[in-house]
Amino acid sequence: KFSQGLTAVHVGVFAKIRGWPQLLKAMSMMKNSQMKLIALGRVDEGKDAILAEAARLNIQERIEILDRIPYEVMFDYLLCADIGLILDQPGVQNHVFAFPIKLYDYMLAGLPVIGPDFAVEVVPVIQENSCGILVDTSDPMQIAEALDQLCDDREEAIAMRLRGREAVLR
Repeated sequence: KFSQGLTAVHVGVFAKIRGWPQLLKAMSMMKNSQMKLIALGRVDEGKDAILAEAARLNIQERIEILDRIPYEVMFDYLLCADIGLILDQPGVQNHVFAFPIKLYDYMLAGLPVIGPDFAVEVVPVIQENSCGILVDTSDPMQIAEALDQLCDDREEAIAMRLRGREAVLR
């Protein structure tokens, strides 16, 4: 569907507690208005709710939501994307202590990751491998700034890609 601009990807359940409202707001605030989003997985609040909010923010043309797809196909999407997203929201104990396997999927696919700065299992992986940007995922401005940074500084984004992939292979 998308032919120009960079693409961010979110894998797994796309729900309010996984940050879709903050992400859509961030996308509407970005200076890189060509960046696209592909969400792969079910939407807890329903696809129509996200698309209605995207329309309200005038970013509906930049979003594609695909229901569950086979794992092998999911990885093909990752290989065509530019940024991996983990935007779990604070205040959920599982978001603090769980380790989302999609972090390793993103890293293996060579995607720089934007992740939550409060997740005790995610933070050290991203920090120690310098493979992404940690943000307050409840703050759309921080998300927008991180997305713009990865869109603008392609050299550093590529370096993050390489470091993340190398870390998984190692």
